[in-house]
Amino acid sequence: MDVKSLRAAITLLVIFSGSAAWAQTGPELLIKPWSDNASTFETRGDAMYQADGHANKTDEKFTLSQYELEGRFRIIPGEVVSPRVGFDVKYFDIGGNVSGVPDQLSDQSIALGAGLYQKGGLILAAKAGIGYAGPTPFSDGNAFYGLFDFIIGYDIDENQQFGLVLDYNGNRSSYRDIPLPGFAYRFWTYNRKVQVALGFPYDSVEFHPTKQIKLEAVYSIPDDLRLFGSYEFIPHWSLFGGVSRTINTFYLDTTQDTTDRLFFQQRRAEMGIQFSPRPDFDFRLAAGYAWDQEFSIGFSSSNTDLVADVSDEPYVRFGLEWKY
Repeated sequence: MDVKSLRAAITLLVIFSGSAAWAQTGPELLIKPWSDNASTFETRGDAMYQADGHANKTDEKFTLSQYELEGRFRIIPGEVVSPRVGFDVKYFDIGGNVSGVPDQLSDQSIALGAGLYQKGGLILAAKAGIGYAGPTPFSDGNAFYGLFDFIIGYDIDENQQFGLVLDYNGNRSSYRDIPLPGFAYRFWTYNRKVQVALGFPYDSVEFHPTKQIKLEAVYSIPDDLRLFGSYEFIPHWSLFGGVSRTINTFYLDTTQDTTDRLFFQQRRAEMGIQFSPRPDFDFRLAAGYAWDQEFSIGFSSSNTDLVADVSDEPYVRFGLEWKY
C-alpha cells in the first residue's frame, strides 16, 4: 500500500462520515483509517443517563437511558482493501408510560465491506449490510432494513481530494427508499492547520491551531449540525465540549400505515473530560443538557405528526474506546 492510496482512504472518511449517524455499519466501515496499522479490532461504548422528566402536554413521567456499542474487525491488519465487519447497537430504555412511546427501542445493524480496486491515488470500495430497528428485537418483519455503499476517492494532489459515494440506508430518517449520491471536494489551507470539505450532503471545517487544540464544525443535509472542541491540558488528559442534534428512527407494528416510523429527535450540549492512559484506551465522562426532545410518527423526518414532546433535562454520559 503506497502513501497516495492511504491518503485516498483517509479522504473518503473525512468527506463522507462526518455525521454521528454514520456509525461502523455506514460508509466509514470501508475507509476510516485505523489508529494503529497493526490493530485488528476497535470498539466504542457509551452509556447516557438522563434526569427524570415529563411529557409537556400530559405531564406523564418520562425517564430515559441510552446505550450504544459499535465496533469493527478486519481480516488483514495494515491493508486498506482488507475485508472487514462492522456492527452497531443502540438501545433506549424509556420509563414513565408516555402514550404512544414503547418502553424499549433498539437499532442493531451489521455490515461486511471490502476494497475492490486501488491504484495510485484512486480507491474503489463497497459495503452491504442488514439492520433491525424496532421496540422488540427481531419480532417485526417490517423492521428489517438494508444497507449498501459504493465509494470512489481520488487524490488530486497532497492538498486536494475529491470523492463520490452512492449510499442506500433503509432506515435513513429522510429519503430512505432511494440510494443517495454524494460528492465532496476537500482541501487544506493556513499551513494545513485548516481543513475544509464542501459538497453534498456534508460540509465541514476543522481547525488545529496547536497540537493540543481541535475545533470542528459539521453540517449534514437536511438539518444535522455538530460543533466540537477539545484541549489536551496535560499529557493523557483532555477537556472537550460539543453541541449536536440526532434523529433516531424505529419501525412500529402499531402504526396505521406500515410505511410510517417512530422518530426520536434530541439536541444535546455537553462538556467533559477524557483520560487516555495508553494509546489503545480512552475513558470519557461528560455532563450535559438535552432539549428539543420529541417523538413523532411519519414516513420521513421532514413530515411527521407529533406523538410526545418531553421536557428538557440534564444528563451524564460515560464512554470507553478500546483497540487491539
